[in-house]
Amino acid sequence: MEPSSVSSLKAIRKMRRTVLSKLQEDLESKKYLIDQFFGREVNLVIDYRSSRGHIGGIAVQTKTHTYSIDFGEETQKKGPNGALMRIGSVNFIS
Repeated sequence: MEPSSVSSLKAIRKMRRTVLSKLQEDLESKKYLIDQFFGREVNLVIDYRSSRGHIGGIAVQTKTHTYSIDFGEETQKKGPNGALMRIGSVNFIS
């Protein structure tokens, strides 16, 4: 294999890892919806498979974290289709 082909292949693999990492992060951020649907915490297992059947690493997300945030004063802005944007400040140190 030519050196340029090797570097291109490495760049493609790095890009795929980046994309898969982003997709995994997106799934993990929505885990609370799965927990709400089933009414309990559910382990989330992400199994990477290619069209050739290759299995990548398995990632397990077991804990859902939720936090309540008290907005002291907020500004509301109406958007399209009934959307409502809330803009406010949060004090992280009490």
